[in-house]
Amino acid sequence: MVKDSYHGNRKKEKGLTVVETVVSLTVITIISVGALSLAVFAANSRRRADVSRYFSNLADQSLKLYQTYEGNDFNDAFLLLTGQSISYETDGTYYLSSDYSYVGSSSDYDYTVTYDFEEDSLKVTASYKDGDVIVERSTSRWKKDAVLL
Repeated sequence: MVKDSYHGNRKKEKGLTVVETVVSLTVITIISVGALSLAVFAANSRRRADVSRYFSNLADQSLKLYQTYEGNDFNDAFLLLTGQSISYETDGTYYLSSDYSYVGSSSDYDYTVTYDFEEDSLKVTASYKDGDVIVERSTSRWKKDAVLL
């Protein structure tokens, strides 16, 4: 019987070796890190999707206002939409906090929305504080005296 235990008869031994324990802990660690990475990625994707949806809607609504109104009518409609004042055909940048409330440029902000008026067009760009673009949309308006060929 002593001879069997010295020659490594695994059927009669009980317990795990150190190598088996290290291998199993390594596998468990790799699987856990992968699951955690996936959870963090999903949470960040959901947050970015919410931000993108908010600013896409804001840009679309602003462009619809531009298509519909001119001059002071546009300024009044923009005030109703955002609670902020704007001068028609004057470029402007607005700063928003993480809860999408408008803040002054000197305050802490997380997002910017830029309205760039060109000749008969408007471009709306929403960005993160670091400059990464969230959404960029533009529209142009037909000139009233334009002739279609």
